[in-house]
Amino acid sequence: MKLIVLNLQHSDSEGFDSTPLDEFCQTHDVKGWVNHFYISGGQPQLAIILEYQQSISNGPRASLTESRSRQDHRSNRASENRPVFDRLRDWRSLRARQDGVPVYVVFTNLNSVS
Repeated sequence: MKLIVLNLQHSDSEGFDSTPLDEFCQTHDVKGWVNHFYISGGQPQLAIILEYQQSISNGPRASLTESRSRQDHRSNRASENRPVFDRLRDWRSLRARQDGVPVYVVFTNLNSVS
């Protein structure tokens, strides 16, 4: 196994640019990752440490961000819980923008409540 560290910088208008991560994941067999959020020079940063094997040669792979975004967490909720889910997601987005962090730092979509 090999390790690589990718540093993603935050933009107030665009959030974290996942392009380097997406490009790496399309050409490498990623086995695991750890991410660390930090602030450097007043700017939010996200360091992602990827554990991977040699590059793959049989075509592009789905990126980590694409594979995560395919799941529709809202449709997994019972219809009576969707208004609360929507309000929480709106609040989480606002809070994340105010704090300059990714939304999953505030809290995640994944839970066992339906």
